[in-house]
Amino acid sequence: FGSRPCVAFPRASPAPRRPTCWMSEAGAGDNGLAKLPEAARLAADAATAAKNQGNEALKSADLPRAIERYEEAVRMVDIALEGAPQERFLRNNEIVRYGDGKFAMIDTAYPQFEDYVLMDLASRDVIKHKVGRHDFDMVSKRFLRKEMHLVPQEIFDLRLACLQNISLAALKMARGSTLRQDYEEAVKRANDALVMDGRSAKALMRKGQALVDIKEWPKAAQALVAAAQETKGKDPEVMRLLEVVMAAKGKGTGKGKGLGKDGKGKGANAAGSQKKAASCSSCQDPSCQDEACSRRPDSEEDSDDEALCSIKESDGKPVEGDDPTVEALKAATRDDATGVGGASSSSSAPAVDDAATSGPSAACEAQRGAKAGKRSICEKASRRQCLVISGFLVGALFMAAAVVLFLMPTFLRHSRAGAEGGGGVGG
Repeated sequence: FGSRPCVAFPRASPAPRRPTCWMSEAGAGDNGLAKLPEAARLAADAATAAKNQGNEALKSADLPRAIERYEEAVRMVDIALEGAPQERFLRNNEIVRYGDGKFAMIDTAYPQFEDYVLMDLASRDVIKHKVGRHDFDMVSKRFLRKEMHLVPQEIFDLRLACLQNISLAALKMARGSTLRQDYEEAVKRANDALVMDGRSAKALMRKGQALVDIKEWPKAAQALVAAAQETKGKDPEVMRLLEVVMAAKGKGTGKGKGLGKDGKGKGANAAGSQKKAASCSSCQDPSCQDEACSRRPDSEEDSDDEALCSIKESDGKPVEGDDPTVEALKAATRDDATGVGGASSSSSAPAVDDAATSGPSAACEAQRGAKAGKRSICEKASRRQCLVISGFLVGALFMAAAVVLFLMPTFLRHSRAGAEGGGGVGG
């Protein structure tokens, strides 16, 4: 110290992190394909050239040639994937291929044990397997290194782009021919892309478009809702298709699904269903067989409509009370249930008002009595089991006490003999 200057040693810079599945470095000057072996690099270059040819054919509306070129690109990508270098130890967030051509991301790596936990990219769930007799006996499956094939990020992106473009070309061909089998082929092509990435917005949207054209409304709703969530509700085409699905699903009669601007049902059974729900408002039993409880507001078919109505264009997240027609239906149901619907509703259905004010029907009372009987039987059985267990515990305690009392004299005799022997030796 003193007059010597203080020297500051430079801190070592941290090692760069490997890009995850959705952080591709392709197009940043060095696309990473040059690091592959010679045969794999040539196959990857051929796949890139075939993909560019498919793009040109797609722009010129030569759809059969576009599909043929994209399929050739996928075949060359698979060849390049087979020749990709394989490391002995893998890290988290790296992409691998396992099983019958499925893709996954390493969720947790255990290099010391040389096994790994994978998250399937199609379902975005950790892969599990059953270990017991029950369905809930599921644990994370451990994969060995030899069961997986490392996939470089650039090859993964190239293959996914080709499959997405194939789904686009197949959808355009189906719209040109208007044949159902062509639309089903377009859905199949979109599913091929979703096997690689279950959250691919392009594949989900094209699958939804094909399903809308063949009027498969429930499946189309499922695909388009997922696409809207991935695009945050900012894709106008996805939101337009969602509106088409909502309008088509609202045309059904019965169950009060067809709604007008004033919130009243268009179907013949809409008002009757609301009155039936109000006539047994005190019964909360989902298994009730009473005719007054035949309509269930939380049915599986209605849940799709509520999921579609809750998509907001600003952020694509489900919100409560986003659709005015749903709110109008809830208000009408509350009015009928509480009897504030006005003089016309009370005069048109006096029997319903009497049932709503008089309480549950006879069938509901019978259901409740049966359930009370079942509960009493279960309580008696549980008390019987508790008595049996208590008897076993008391018997075990008595047996332990008897053993102690039986062995205590022998223990005292031996201890006294040992004490006397020790005293004699010492004298």
